[in-house]
Amino acid sequence: MNGTSFDILVTHPPAASPAMPSWACARFAGCVAGPNRRVAQYDGNLDFFRRYCLDPKRLLDWLARIDQRRKAGHYEDVPEDQRRILDSLEENAPWWQNRMVLAGELPSKMSSAEFYRPTTSVEVCRHLRDVLQIVSLAYYPMIIQWGRAALPQLHDGPAAEGLLENPEANPFLDCYRSHMAHHIHQADLNHVIITVTAPAQAYAGWTMAR
Repeated sequence: MNGTSFDILVTHPPAASPAMPSWACARFAGCVAGPNRRVAQYDGNLDFFRRYCLDPKRLLDWLARIDQRRKAGHYEDVPEDQRRILDSLEENAPWWQNRMVLAGELPSKMSSAEFYRPTTSVEVCRHLRDVLQIVSLAYYPMIIQWGRAALPQLHDGPAAEGLLENPEANPFLDCYRSHMAHHIHQADLNHVIITVTAPAQAYAGWTMAR
């Protein structure tokens, strides 16, 4: 897609799967394609999970951010499962740091034949779970999981609107600014179509639309 102009960009927000591309995005692109219409796809779901969340430097920055937030008392009301992760982060900091550094190897593992071996797939899924727990704590109270993105503060439209432009509360914002932006700076681009297939993608899709 890079270097090629197009009329329509069909894109899909995160909160589905770190491993699989969006079939909804591909199907819709096929529906609107035509002999005189150039259509491209941007899978924000894979970009968010693979390029953004699995970047070791960013993950280490998030670990540092969690430590700062913990010392500032931002986790007083966390649920018990997240409290256990915070305790583990404090007690086993080197293990978690190494875990985040090695997260950069996950995309190649998910794309290899080894991924279909039960022991490898279980280890990869556990590693992904650990990564997403770090993402969730970095943006607490938001919860980012495989197939789920929940933000408890969203009680109404105005509350959600106020968080859209807040990089400290919206994990999708910087991802789109750093990865999606160059896709929509196309001189011939006339339309951007966002496919949202689950409630968990609503906030990410709204950020993408903004």
